[in-house]
Amino acid sequence: MRVSGTGGARVPVVFTLTIVGIAVCAWGFSVVGVRLRDPFGHEVIRSKLALGLSRADVLSRLGEPSCVLERATTPDHYYVDGWAYKEREISNSVLVFLLGEPICYVWIDDDGRVEDYFVGGS
Repeated sequence: MRVSGTGGARVPVVFTLTIVGIAVCAWGFSVVGVRLRDPFGHEVIRSKLALGLSRADVLSRLGEPSCVLERATTPDHYYVDGWAYKEREISNSVLVFLLGEPICYVWIDDDGRVEDYFVGGS
């Protein structure tokens, strides 16, 4: 079966449908593959962070933190019980995001920039 296109060109419908079907299947497999490799979104969160980002950049990318801890008022062991963490001193402040399964700590330096971050699970 053939369908006339513009300028008199003929495009086989079966060929076109096959190419579209292959593209849709490839896209579907890639989405499933990402979900299987990162079922809780750890890599997605990591991809939104980078050293040197401003605090405002972090908030625009991850939303409001679950809590903000300041160096002067936070005990040495400030980590959320039951969740993975990176043992580290707070040089200025740390933003803690509870994002469903993943937890995210973002350490902010005295200039208001990301100096380190950690994304882990429960």
